[in-house]
Amino acid sequence: MNLTFIGIGQVGGALAGSLLKAGHHVTIAARDAVEDRVRGLESGADDYLVKPFAFPELLARIRSLLRRATAEPLRRTLADLVVDLETRRAWRAGRALELTPREFDLLAYLGR
Repeated sequence: MNLTFIGIGQVGGALAGSLLKAGHHVTIAARDAVEDRVRGLESGADDYLVKPFAFPELLARIRSLLRRATAEPLRRTLADLVVDLETRRAWRAGRALELTPREFDLLAYLGR
């Protein structure tokens, strides 16, 4: 996760390392106009926090982003088996598998 501080010093320590590994971007700025927040989010930020802010709020926002970063992938691949959890479809060697809902649930569970 990357933190962009506009008008704030550098972040350091273990928190910074965890954030960088997650691949998310949080912008922290004094610019609080709606246009600034929209511009920040549309330019790629996952979150935009206006200062002054409460440190517990920053930590809660970071934990929320990290939870989403570690969410299960929607498509799992194991050798020639592909299981798409979003569409509830599966393929083996490129051929679609005809599965009942219970069979799909079992396959998805075993594929964890």
